[in-house]
Amino acid sequence: MNFQSLPTKSWAVFIITAPDLNPDEVTTKIRLTPDYFQEPSLTDSGENIPGIWQMNSTISEELELEEQIWDILKKIAPVRKEVKEVIEKFSAYIYCSIEFSEKDRGGFKFTPRLLNLLANLGTPIQIHPYKSQRSVSE
Repeated sequence: MNFQSLPTKSWAVFIITAPDLNPDEVTTKIRLTPDYFQEPSLTDSGENIPGIWQMNSTISEELELEEQIWDILKKIAPVRKEVKEVIEKFSAYIYCSIEFSEKDRGGFKFTPRLLNLLANLGTPIQIHPYKSQRSVSE
């Protein structure tokens, strides 16, 4: 059976989180509107649910993973000083997901420039690869 190569899908989100994080305060401090936020709370069993402030990449999921990260970095670039101040107080990271549609599909790579910018921002990156369940027969 022959399989047609499917495009790799990827996306990225920038997350700031902490048990005592107030999303409104983060929004005010960095002057950016989150795509998602969650106030800290408790579950019915009394477990803490941390506050979350999140910004998503908004470009096509069929673009390269590096482009997804650049999309986020471009949004925070004008306020990077404020972002650095906030992430010194709270936990922050860039979470990425990349889908591989076939086992022989190549991986991903990051340019030195991107890695340098991430290092200067002081933000870890977490990458979650997963295998697609989709395939197209010829």
